[in-house]
Amino acid sequence: MKSEEKNIMVLVDKRIGNANQAIALAQKIGKPFDIVEVDYNRFGRLPNSLLSIWPLHVKKEVLEKIRSRKSPKIVISSGRRTAALAIHLRKLSK
Repeated sequence: MKSEEKNIMVLVDKRIGNANQAIALAQKIGKPFDIVEVDYNRFGRLPNSLLSIWPLHVKKEVLEKIRSRKSPKIVISSGRRTAALAIHLRKLSK
């Protein structure tokens, strides 16, 4: 059986409701996906407009891990902070 390439990245944080929604959507798509656990630093309280410009709110180790991977075709997130990171990743992939 051929292994399918995972072209879906699901960004989850410690907010259980947000994480459950993002994972449920990925499961509905029915394709293999990777779950990336996102941790935040003190900048996580900044307004959304600033968070999507540059992901200051994501811990450096997590950001490096995400950037070291091949860009996925689909990024799924739920919640303002993971959404800001998803927007930033989309800008990088262009």
